[in-house]
Amino acid sequence: IAMDPPKHDAQRKVVSPIVAPANLAKLEGTIRERAGKILDSLPVSETFNWVDRVSIELTTQMLATLFDFPWEERRKLTRWSDVATSEEAFKTPEGEAAREAELLECAAYFTELWNQRVNATEPGGDLITMLAQGESTKNMSPAEYLGNVILLIVGGNDSTR
Repeated sequence: IAMDPPKHDAQRKVVSPIVAPANLAKLEGTIRERAGKILDSLPVSETFNWVDRVSIELTTQMLATLFDFPWEERRKLTRWSDVATSEEAFKTPEGEAAREAELLECAAYFTELWNQRVNATEPGGDLITMLAQGESTKNMSPAEYLGNVILLIVGGNDSTR
């Protein structure tokens, strides 16, 4: 977001195919199936948290798919998005230390995913592989890589609430 052209344009070009209309059309069946399962699992005649049970869950499932992120750990994406965007909850020194620890966990997790995919012999269509192997992104610094990942997580997660 804070990067200027032409570097921003080159990096954006690496990941934009995953959200291009043709790729989204390929994902339509998956999206519909997951939305249906989520809606079918909702309680009847009970109050429930729509944002958590539907908006966040569907978005998190799709982000996990786009990142090829371990399915059973997908709610970490939601948590890291919340931590990255919620400074209010971390105003105390203890809170700031907790926030830093969670963001370091995020960095370590995504660094491991990068390391798994950077030299993958089979090309992957996920965002991490695209970043790790893209001509204009494969030499990013760890901080720049994490910044891009956080932007993608927050952009996908926060905009649906």
